[in-house]
Amino acid sequence: MAIKDKTNWQHVDQEFRHEIETMLQKAVLFLAKVGEEACSYARESGSYTDRTGNLRHSIGYLVIQNGQVMVDGFGTTEPQQSARQYAYQVAQTYKKNTVLIWVAGMSYARYVEFGHTASNGRQIQPRDVLNGSGDFIESKARTLAKEFEQFLLQP
Repeated sequence: MAIKDKTNWQHVDQEFRHEIETMLQKAVLFLAKVGEEACSYARESGSYTDRTGNLRHSIGYLVIQNGQVMVDGFGTTEPQQSARQYAYQVAQTYKKNTVLIWVAGMSYARYVEFGHTASNGRQIQPRDVLNGSGDFIESKARTLAKEFEQFLLQP
């Protein structure tokens, strides 16, 4: 007596595709959570004096998946709008995978972050705008990896 395969391979394929889609959706949700943490840390911990409030308020994030914006973590204020435009430009370079992008959108953010020479010749020291939030996330990488693993296993 021969063994007959009665497996519905079409159904198996559908189940695998469904599980992959679920995991991709969870990756987006998890990265959005990390984006919120990174932006909150950057806003609260930046080592600079923000005289107008624009620089801190320009910090936001996007989650990109295969070239599509899945989560837009920007508000409606002018600094946030400026940051969003910049983040969308950066996002165009990511056509594959799932990516978190967080930016400070004011045009002078890089000068605050890396320091510069003022017009009077005085050297302005670098201040933390986003680098510290990157260091913060990097320091939590192992914990985040474990949290992500647990998050994927949730129904």
